[in-house]
Amino acid sequence: MHGTAAPSVRPSSTDEAFQGYLNELVWPLLRIVRATLPQMIERRSGKIVAVTSSGGWAT
Repeated sequence: MHGTAAPSVRPSSTDEAFQGYLNELVWPLLRIVRATLPQMIERRSGKIVAVTSSGGWAT
């Protein structure tokens, strides 16, 4: 798979593996959005650019 990472969460993944994926890649992003959103609403302006990678999870 040149240029791509193998997906780390598959239908056969355990609940623990999926929870680990959420804890490492999804929840931190949501926390940052929740922390910055009030200021963006107050200013009535702002952009969120999210760049993530699951490459660290590829085995």
